Amino acid sequence: MRIDAKDRRSIDANGLRVGYDVIGAGPPLVLLHGASSTGREDFGAQLPRLAQVFTCYLPDARGHGRTVYDAALGIRLEDLVDDVEAFVDGLGIATFHLAGFSMGGATALATAMRHPGRIRTLVLVGTATE
Repeated sequence: MRIDAKDRRSIDANGLRVGYDVIGAGPPLVLLHGASSTGREDFGAQLPRLAQVFTCYLPDARGHGRTVYDAALGIRLEDLVDDVEAFVDGLGIATFHLAGFSMGGATALATAMRHPGRIRTLVLVGTATE
C-alpha cells in the first residue's frame, strides 16, 4: 500500500522527534516494526485490509526510518517501551490495539505488561521473549 506524503507525520515524544505514518479510519492500532526496518516495510502487505477497519499508526523506532537517534548510545527495551508510551500519550490515545513484529513484538509485549489496561488487543509476530 502506498503511503502518501500527507500520511507521513512526526511528533515529539520521549526526547525524540518520532517519524510515523498514519492511515485508515477506526479504532487506533499501533504497529511496531522489527529491527533494521520500518512499519511501511514490515506491515505494507497487511495495511490495505487493516486500514479498512483501524486507524493504523506506524511509528519509526529510535534510530530507524525518520526517528533520528545515535544507535551507538545503545537501544534498550525499556527505552523503546517509554517511546511507545510517550508516542500514544502525545497523540492523546488512551487505549489502543497493538501489534509488533520481531523487535517490535518484544516492545509490544513489554508495553502490554507495563500498561495492560491500555491495550485492547495484542498481536505478536516472530517475537523472541528473552
